[in-house]
Amino acid sequence: MKAVILDNDPLSLSLLANTLHHSGYEVLTYSNPMACPLYSHKACPCKIDLSCPSIIISAYNMPVVNGVEFIEALRRNGCRSAHIALLSSHMIPMEMLERASKMDVKFFAKPLHRSQIEDWLNRMKFHPLPKRKPRVTDAPLPVKDHSHHAVKPTAPH
Repeated sequence: MKAVILDNDPLSLSLLANTLHHSGYEVLTYSNPMACPLYSHKACPCKIDLSCPSIIISAYNMPVVNGVEFIEALRRNGCRSAHIALLSSHMIPMEMLERASKMDVKFFAKPLHRSQIEDWLNRMKFHPLPKRKPRVTDAPLPVKDHSHHAVKPTAPH
């Protein structure tokens, strides 16, 4: 299972990455949505025989685009990740919350606690992500992004 996390707050990014890693996920992290291969392509870059990431977590306040705009772009590009969450330590405008709600996005307020993510992960185990069906436009896309940070496992708290 793969998880993608976008957050320009290093502490939040580390907490999320470690929690997901200890739950068995391969974790890719980005501090800027423009560096994420899921965002930088016009079509979903996931291989046809594999699922898109099981989980995508994005902070709302990000450089260049906000978290809702990022998620909307993923959906337009064919991303089928069913489990998407949005994080924020500030109030999110009602219009943005309504747009996120239409995409069935889970909202978490910061400061985030490990138990909140673990509870969410446990509930998702009963809702597997479907495999993506091939599209006529599917073709191998080169991905040369090296901005994600390797997650080093740490001892659980």
